[in-house]
Amino acid sequence: MRDREMGVGRLNAAIVLMLLGTPPSLEAQTRLDTVISRLRPGQTIRVTSRDFLGGRAEGRLAGIQDGVLRLQPADSPDIPLAGIDSVWVRGRATVKGAIVGAVVLGVTGYLVVNCSGQNDCPGYQGPAGAAAGLAGGALVGALIGAAIPRWRPRYGAAAPAAGFQWNPNRPYDLAFKYRF
Repeated sequence: MRDREMGVGRLNAAIVLMLLGTPPSLEAQTRLDTVISRLRPGQTIRVTSRDFLGGRAEGRLAGIQDGVLRLQPADSPDIPLAGIDSVWVRGRATVKGAIVGAVVLGVTGYLVVNCSGQNDCPGYQGPAGAAAGLAGGALVGALIGAAIPRWRPRYGAAAPAAGFQWNPNRPYDLAFKYRF
């Protein structure tokens, strides 16, 4: 029997690729009546349905009565609950903006302080620059993200996913696939 050893670097890379390549969990879809019960009047929603002309309606939720979803403005079509294909709720991209801002300015702060050309600087300046960049970037990113509307699927839409896909017919081909 022949034993094979994998170096620590290769082992770590293999574990990371396996974790990134795993599909998202297959949870049961939330029932429509549960999603509808969680909606609040005045909330901006987008509904797709094959039961009305145009297939998509968007507006503020006026209420639900007699199995029909009503939107504001008043000229919006009444949507029967039985024909709803998907429900989307409008929110803000505050968290995503904070994460992007923190990463970008954190890395930038570290590089600016660490690569400023001073060879005699103390060792804490790089991490301090990164911390200042993280905090400032999170704040600026959150403020920018709060101004950006973002539609979030609540029922009937494919969830975002990302991962690696390997083609067994082409063993050296590894592709990164994503869906947003």
